[in-house]
Amino acid sequence: MNLQFIVLAVIGAVLLTGYIWHKFSRASREIDRLLKTNAALEQEKAVSETKVKHYETRKIMKKTVAMLTALLLLTACRSPVTSVINPSCAGFSLISASRQDTTETIRQIKVHNDTYREICRKQGGNDGR
Repeated sequence: MNLQFIVLAVIGAVLLTGYIWHKFSRASREIDRLLKTNAALEQEKAVSETKVKHYETRKIMKKTVAMLTALLLLTACRSPVTSVINPSCAGFSLISASRQDTTETIRQIKVHNDTYREICRKQGGNDGR
C-alpha cells in the first residue's frame, strides 16, 4: 500500500509540475505578446505625435502665408509718389537790369530771368512775373 501511495504521490507531483510548467509557459507567451503589442503601440504613438506636430506646423505656415500674401498685395497696390524738390527757387530771384549794364549783361539777365520763370513756375515759385 505504501508503494501505491508513493506512486500516486510521484504521479501527482509530475502532474502538478507539468501543470505549473504549462501555466508558466503560457504566461511567458502572453508577456511576449503584450511586449510586442506595447512596442507597436509606442511606435504608433510616436507616429501620431509627429503627425500632430506636422499638422500644427502646417496650420501655422498656412496662416503665415496668408498674412504675407495679404501684406504683399496691400503694399503692391500703393504707388509711391516721387517728388523732386529743387531748392534753386528759394535761393535765387529775378534780376533787374540797370542803365549802366552792358548789352551782354542785359542778355545774361534776360536768360537768367527766363530760366528762373520756367523752373519756378512749375514749382509754384513766389516770384514768377
